[in-house]
Amino acid sequence: MKLLLESTAFDALNKSLSFDTVDRNIIGRLESYSCKMIGEEKAQYKRFNSDVVPRVNDMEVLSPPQTLSEFADDLCFHRQARIGCNNVSESVPATSQSASSSSSIPSSVDSSKMLSSFGHKVSRKTLFYLISTLNASFYPDYDFSNTAPQEFSMEPSLEWVIRSIERRLTISKKSDLSDLNSSLAKLWAKIDDVICLQESEIYSYNPDPPSDPYFEDGCLWSFYYFFYNVRLKRIVFFTCRAVSSLTDSSQCSWTPYFDD
Repeated sequence: MKLLLESTAFDALNKSLSFDTVDRNIIGRLESYSCKMIGEEKAQYKRFNSDVVPRVNDMEVLSPPQTLSEFADDLCFHRQARIGCNNVSESVPATSQSASSSSSIPSSVDSSKMLSSFGHKVSRKTLFYLISTLNASFYPDYDFSNTAPQEFSMEPSLEWVIRSIERRLTISKKSDLSDLNSSLAKLWAKIDDVICLQESEIYSYNPDPPSDPYFEDGCLWSFYYFFYNVRLKRIVFFTCRAVSSLTDSSQCSWTPYFDD
């Protein structure tokens, strides 16, 4: 995977994604990668498929969406509220009905798309792109070549992903929210310029602790998202973590490797 020049356009945003609060340090970064395989990558892809019995349209099953577990309570409440609204007496005031049916669940949830994300399958090539992105981003400290498909998920909703990310950053920052909201608006606009979000498939990496680069003392939360545009043959990688300020800052610093 080749780090694209667009990644330099993320420099200012990356600075705003790394900040300290009273009780934690936030470290985030955005990178853009080309999915065009050249030279050694083609050989790596052949080796990647060498252990698989060849079959037509070879696909790999992923895990359920990461954001689904985060919004599970909202989904349950939303469903119960809809059932309740269908059974309420006409004497119940309209304002009460609308209050009952409201929840913090994103408004654009497509239930069919959500259900299709369970046991979602991807091609071996797409899986290779995701793993290669991790290898490029965390080179030379980590090797993800043996990462299992079940450590990835396909996210059913862009709105869910945006809300999940913004919820974490907003809760972490607490103060100066107007400045943060302005930065977030610029962030999504710049990502959209580079990858065209509405055209992109969204994947997340959900590693077990032993294989998690951010598995360290004091890590409060972390995320890894891939915005993959098939037409552009490009992936924008967005990763971030929060580390307790009680942890030695020397353990938290991460300097990404940039290929010349």
